[in-house]
Amino acid sequence: MKQTERQETDVLIVGGSLEGCIAAASLAKAGRKVLLTLREGSLGGAATGGLEVSLFCEKIKEPRAAAYAEELLEKAGRAEGTKGPLFHDQRCKLVLAQMLEAAGVTVLSHIFPFEVKQEEEEIVCLAECKTETLEIHSRALVDAEPYGAVLAMAGIPWQPGSSKAYGAIKWNGIPTQALAEALEPGSICGEGFLIGMLQPEFSWKKNGIICGTEAFRCFHSPDFGETIMAGVPITLPDFSIFTLSRAEIALRGYAYRLRDTLRKTRQGFEKASIIHIAPQVEWYGTRRFAEKRRGRLFSIGLEEYTNEKAIEAGVACADLVQDFLEKEEQEGK
Repeated sequence: MKQTERQETDVLIVGGSLEGCIAAASLAKAGRKVLLTLREGSLGGAATGGLEVSLFCEKIKEPRAAAYAEELLEKAGRAEGTKGPLFHDQRCKLVLAQMLEAAGVTVLSHIFPFEVKQEEEEIVCLAECKTETLEIHSRALVDAEPYGAVLAMAGIPWQPGSSKAYGAIKWNGIPTQALAEALEPGSICGEGFLIGMLQPEFSWKKNGIICGTEAFRCFHSPDFGETIMAGVPITLPDFSIFTLSRAEIALRGYAYRLRDTLRKTRQGFEKASIIHIAPQVEWYGTRRFAEKRRGRLFSIGLEEYTNEKAIEAGVACADLVQDFLEKEEQEGK
């Protein structure tokens, strides 16, 4: 029988997404004790596991958010030898871990929450890990999951939102010139990078899930020798835990059929090979909640994902939580 371990913290952040990491670092820098839990073994969410590897720092106007973006791009992109707005997904995981460690955030991986109870002076989250059950007591809890898992556990009503999720595929063996010729008009080409839209050759349906119905983004770095096709649309028949699993399976099937088709139909793609199929599908906006906050429970609640929006949302959420805690402390004096 598993033992129960009690943990106490000022703020519990559930989810290792980019927005969750930024919120955690911001709160820790403000002097709060922060615990961040994630289901996976690595940080970054869509920015890393979802292979969304562009970061246009100039789009961010809030100074603290802009500083986080610059740090990520410098350490996970430019330090790797690339130029422009692209960073390396694997390096970004390490940079986020270093950022959280420097801020004093405690990070626990492979943690699976299953119950959230809100009480007058605290919020309690019960979670399973390999060796024990955690009973985490916090003054505030932030749901940083892409589909509002904690909000749902807390009983906040929701409705189906977007009928699409998005996946990504990483490739090598695609020459820069061949990709440039295959992209839709309007692509962005700079020193060391190429970004544009690729119209898919076909769509593919399995278990009611359809992949590849629209054009998707391509990020190409000759410095890394990689091409990432991100934002591959996955049309969902419904939203359930079974649909989540089936969508990931459907993405894998689509990826290998896309590889075979591109090799046959696109000049220069004959040696295109899949390095990696994103282990994390982007579920942002697939659920819509009636409330984004209830008492001590906060949600970052992105509807449409970009790395720029995620960083801005993380800073904004940290400010809301900090204001709540400061007000509570002042009222308690």
